[in-house]
Order: sequence, then C-alpha cells, then structure tokens
Amino acid sequence: MKTLKNISIALLSTLFISTGLFAQEAEAPKEGVKHNVHENLSEEQKAMLTEQKELKESHREELRETFTEEQLAILENEELSAEQKREQLRATFTDEQKALIKNHKEEMAAKKEEFRATLDKQKHKGPHTKPGIKNALTDEQKELLASQKEEREAGREAIEATFSDEQLAILENEEISMEERKEMLRATFTDEQKEMIKAQKEAVKENRQEFKATLTDEQKKNVKRRMAKKQGKREGVKKQVRDGNKVKGDN
Repeated sequence: MKTLKNISIALLSTLFISTGLFAQEAEAPKEGVKHNVHENLSEEQKAMLTEQKELKESHREELRETFTEEQLAILENEELSAEQKREQLRATFTDEQKALIKNHKEEMAAKKEEFRATLDKQKHKGPHTKPGIKNALTDEQKELLASQKEEREAGREAIEATFSDEQLAILENEEISMEERKEMLRATFTDEQKEMIKAQKEAVKENRQEFKATLTDEQKKNVKRRMAKKQGKREGVKKQVRDGNKVKGDN
C-alpha cells in the first residue's frame, strides 16, 4: 500500500513498543537524541528533509484552497475534536479533492523513499563505531541481532498492511499527542490485528531469549552495569520531579 509509506516509522515503533510488541526496539528518541541524529545527516539529506516539510505545507495549503464554506466551517469549529473534524471533512470530500489527496500522498511517499535510499547508502558504507556493548559483540551475535531486526520489521510491515484508513488517519494526525494516538489506535484493533500483535510479541520474546543465550558472563556483567546506570539516572529524574512537586505543594 502506497499510503503506508506515508507513516512515520519512528511513530509506529513507539506505538507498538507501548503494547509490548517491539520490546527490543530502542525507546522513542528524546529531543537531544533527535538533535544528534540530525547533526549526523549530510547537508544534502538535511535539504531533503526541509524540502519534505515545505512540500507538506504546500500540499496542506493547496487542499485548503479547494475547501467549500461548509468544509472551512468544520475545520474552524473549535467545539469539535481533531478526530471529529477529520471524519466530517472526509465525508464531504469531492472526487477531485480525493484525487488531490491521493496525488499528495504519492508525491510525499516518493520523496520519503528517495530520502531512505540515501540512508541505505550510508549503511552500505559501514556502520559508525559507537562506544558500549555493541563493540564487544562477536560477529555471530551481530548477525543474529541483524537477522532478528529484519524479522521485527517484516512483522511490523505485515501488521501495517492490515491498517484501515481510520487507523492510518490516527497515526498521521499531528494535532493529537502521541499518548492519544496510542490509546485511539489500541481501541480500533480488530481481533485479527490483536492476534498478529500477540504472535509478534511472542516472537520478539523468543528472539530476546535466543540472543541472551549467546552472551558470555562478561557481556552479561556489562549489560547489568549499563542497566543499573540507566536505572540510577531514571531514579534521579523521578526524585527531582518529586522534590519539585513537594516545593510547589509547600508554597
């Protein structure tokens, strides 16, 4: 489905992580991480992302210019939620507007595919060395992780292929928070999708156990040290939040 290419992979991963589907995946990147990722892009890649953003804005304006007074009234009705506006607008779209939206999605999909191709080229040049446990893994362990990652991506694509227009609309709705998207999407899962998610979750669990079985005692110690360090940081953040709330309460 061409429409699926329009979905943010990062968003989907985060959504599925919340259900336990992709527990092995990294957590959603924080602002600092996003900034570092952006800094690692080439000038050409940054320009491509800027072009995508501008194109998206252009598409939005082009579509809005075709709106009737009735559609504008729906769009500007502050008593309606974003989802209600989306549903009511969709019901009023003309064939011409539907064709315009379709063309916009295909154009954006092509741009995103073009950008992804530049990332693939970087991967073929060789991975950047990063400090941490990955450098201590054997070639066999790295190959196992790569194979498991491909399996997770294949499972994710299989689930994405079953998404309805309503579910895609939820994922692409930038007017609601990530948490709201997760809750709304979870409420729309069909029995078939729930079974697929359950199967994928079990496969991820099996993959994790398979990888753990390859770790040496030294690697396990390194993992525990890193997890303990992360846990310490989390507890420190929680304490700061509690102390801050206590100060507000005293005032």
